[in-house]
Amino acid sequence: MLTEEERELGIALVDIGGGTTDFVLFEQGSLRHTGVLAIGGNHITTDISIGLKTPNIAAEEIKLKYGASIADFINEDEQIEVPGIGGRPPRMEQRRNLVEYMQPRIEEILALVNNEIDKTGKKGSLGAGIVLTGGVSLTPYIADLASEVFNLPVRIGAPLGIKGLNDIVDSPIFSTAVGLTLYAQDNLPKLGPTNTKDEEKNRESVISRIRKWLDEFF
Repeated sequence: MLTEEERELGIALVDIGGGTTDFVLFEQGSLRHTGVLAIGGNHITTDISIGLKTPNIAAEEIKLKYGASIADFINEDEQIEVPGIGGRPPRMEQRRNLVEYMQPRIEEILALVNNEIDKTGKKGSLGAGIVLTGGVSLTPYIADLASEVFNLPVRIGAPLGIKGLNDIVDSPIFSTAVGLTLYAQDNLPKLGPTNTKDEEKNRESVISRIRKWLDEFF
């Protein structure tokens, strides 16, 4: 997801998930700061549900299929079908209305991360800019919006260095799961005899957690 050159030059990785937004700062090849904000894609879905008066499940589907980050980029004539609540029939809405509900929340998430980065005093060291990942990073035009908020170059990041599963996990959605797997591969003790029962128990515990993660995705 991040290259060695980016980590050396200085970069922020921002993972916008469903319930939280996590960010890490790298400088001169080393991790310098981490942070977590209790806001993410689920808040965007709730805004859509309330604004378009549609069930939360329908709002999530509409977000994934028709969502975007900048309303001005959406044709005013484009229409989408919005399911009704409580058995009411579906109705047609402008797609731009949907994006107008999404854009302020996405801007808020990005602005909160930007404020946290400012507090670290390291924003001037982010020569490689920002990498966005996580499910929300797939929202069209989010890199353009983020560039304005951070005033830095922005790209969308997906897992790197994966062999054999590229067609499945080559997406920002799987960044965390793939990262955990690679971390375990590089840091867990190799399978084989262990010195103590506690060591074996700890290794199995971590492996089981990673398997559970992957099961949820696949």
